[in-house]
Amino acid sequence: MASETLLKLGEGEVVRVVGPLRLRVEDGEVLLVGASYGKGSEVIVPSMRSYGVLSLKETVLRVFLGEGARIEKPLEGEEVVQEWLKVAETIWRDRESTPEKKLKIMIIGPVESGKTTLAAFVSNYITQRGGSVCLIELDVGQEDLCVPGTISLTRVTNTFVWQRGLQQIAFRYVGCITPSYCRSDIVAGAYDLLRSRHVEGCDAVVVNTDGWVDGEAAIEFKHELVRWIRPTHVILLGRDTYARFGPALSPLVKALEAPTPGKVRERSREERRYLRQQAYRKYFEGSPIRRLSLREVAKIKCCVLGGEEVDFSQYADLITSLGIEPSDVVLLTRYGNTLNIVTGKRPRTMEAGILTGKGINLVDAESLKGMMVSLIGERMEEVGLGIVEGLRREGSDVIMLLRTPYRGEIVGIICGRIRLNPDFSDSGRVSRCAI
Repeated sequence: MASETLLKLGEGEVVRVVGPLRLRVEDGEVLLVGASYGKGSEVIVPSMRSYGVLSLKETVLRVFLGEGARIEKPLEGEEVVQEWLKVAETIWRDRESTPEKKLKIMIIGPVESGKTTLAAFVSNYITQRGGSVCLIELDVGQEDLCVPGTISLTRVTNTFVWQRGLQQIAFRYVGCITPSYCRSDIVAGAYDLLRSRHVEGCDAVVVNTDGWVDGEAAIEFKHELVRWIRPTHVILLGRDTYARFGPALSPLVKALEAPTPGKVRERSREERRYLRQQAYRKYFEGSPIRRLSLREVAKIKCCVLGGEEVDFSQYADLITSLGIEPSDVVLLTRYGNTLNIVTGKRPRTMEAGILTGKGINLVDAESLKGMMVSLIGERMEEVGLGIVEGLRREGSDVIMLLRTPYRGEIVGIICGRIRLNPDFSDSGRVSRCAI
C-alpha cells in the first residue's frame, strides 16, 4: 500500500531510495542523479530503480512511497554520489582546455555497474551548468531510449532520472542484442551519429556503452570505439575496469576512475527479456501492415532477399529433385556462390539451411515472419523499424508484408539478426543468412 513519510537529512548525508516513489523537497537542497533540486521541487523514482540522494544542506523531504518502495541508510562505500560528483566537476573544469570547449565523454564498465545512471548523472550536471548535452546510447540490449537492436541519440533539454523519459531523435539499426555479433555495425553507427547534424551545437556528447568488457575481443571492441569516437574523457567504472583500460588509453584521452555503487539491483535475464519485450510492444503494437514490392526497394545485408534474382526455368530440375513443387517457390536468388530457394511450403524431404557442399540455402517463407528490419527513407537515413509479417509471390513480383508505425516513403530495408514472436518477445540470435 502507498504511504507517506517525512525525512530530515543533515548536510552531506546520503540515503538510498528505491522506487516507485515521489520525492518533494519541503526545505533545503538535494543532489539526485547529478541534478540539484531545491525547495518545492518534485522528482519521481520509477519502479525497479534505486538511487543515492545527497543532501547539499540541511533538508526536509516528503516521500510518497508506492508498493515495494523503500528508503535505506547505505553502509559505508555502498553509495558513490560524492565520488561521481568529483568526476563530473573535473570534466566540466576541463572544458576550458578542450578544443572549441567541446566535451566528448565515453563511459565503460561491466554489466550492472551503474553506467546508465552515471551517463544521466554527468548529463544532468553539465545541463544545469548551462551546457548543451547530447546523449548517445550504444548498449544494443538497452530498452530505455529506443528499441533493442538499435543505437540511438537524444538531446538532453531538461534534467532526468531515467532515460525512458527521453525521446530519441536519431538511431542506427545494428540488428542484434549482443554486441559481440555486431561490433562493426556499432562502431560505424556511433561514428555516423557523432557526425550527424543532430549533434551540432552540443557542448558535450555523453556516450554510454554496453557491459561487455571481459576478454580480448571485448577489450579490442572498446578500443575500436575509442579510436573512432575520439573522446576527451573516458570514465571507467570500477578498479578492475580502470586497470584494464586506463593505462592503454593514456595519454590519448583523459581516463577517470569512478567507483561502482556497492549495492546495485541486478536484473535477471528474465527481467531483461521482459523489458525488451515491452519496448518492442510499445513501438510496434497496433501498427498497420504495409505492402512492399521487393523489386522497388533496396535490400541491405539481406543475403536471401537481396541476392540476384534468377530464372526459375534454369533450376526447374534441381527444384523438383529437392521435393519442391515449382508453384511453391516464392523467390529464387543467388547471393555470392549460394542459391537461395524460398518456398511457401516446407518440403518434407529437406531441412532448412545451406545444404552441405551444394551451396543451396533452402528457406521456408514462414520462417521469415517476425524478422525485424530497419527502414531507409529518401535521404538514405533510417526512418523507422518494421517486422516482416509474410512474403508472397504475386505474378512476377514478390511482396513483403511489413508491420510498422512508419507511414512515409520506404526506399530500402536493412536486415539483421533479431526475430520477434507474436507476443513481441525476442527469440534469440538469428543467422543473417536466414534472410
